[in-house]
Amino acid sequence: MLKDHEPQNVGEVIWPDQLAGDAVIKQIEAGELRDNLLLYGPPGTGKTTTAEIIKTQLAVDPLNTHHYNGGRHNSTDDLDQIITTLENNWVFASSGYQGRLVIYDEIDELSDKAIKRLKSVLDQFESSTRWVFTTNNYEKLENKDPAFVDRCRSIRMDFWLSEPARDRFVSHLVDQLGVPSTTAKAVALKCNYNWRQLHKSGVIK
Repeated sequence: MLKDHEPQNVGEVIWPDQLAGDAVIKQIEAGELRDNLLLYGPPGTGKTTTAEIIKTQLAVDPLNTHHYNGGRHNSTDDLDQIITTLENNWVFASSGYQGRLVIYDEIDELSDKAIKRLKSVLDQFESSTRWVFTTNNYEKLENKDPAFVDRCRSIRMDFWLSEPARDRFVSHLVDQLGVPSTTAKAVALKCNYNWRQLHKSGVIK
């Protein structure tokens, strides 16, 4: 999302699927994250930004926060290293969220064996760790291991999801980014209802 206009909390996130977003908002505002999340949709729709907002709003201790990318961490050996990290790095937080949070981008890039291994890792650290996964290719991930997908609350981050979702995108352009109401829908169409393409378009400085 545009850096100068990024939401500061989950309540300010423009959720394409508002019902799913409301469920997350309720958890985060209560200071907890009960579900592992899978945020999916095209690049530039705010998946990683939303994961970072969740981390910030929960006030997770930096030593209890871990960030991985499937493009670089995609083998069973990489998962062994992640297990070692989680087993040896956990501090008691004097305030904020007491558990650990792992953000794992491009989770669909993991090998088939690694995805299956990751399911056991989720079970191993279920009581202490929540995970926020992102993927640009939900179908690829589901084909690899539908049981893994079932272990997460999946949220589609794609404003082509529905007309109300697109309307919220346009309203945000007008209300928060100062785009004239007469041209906002045309701007949204030009950038394909995508935050990254909006930034590249130069419409918002």
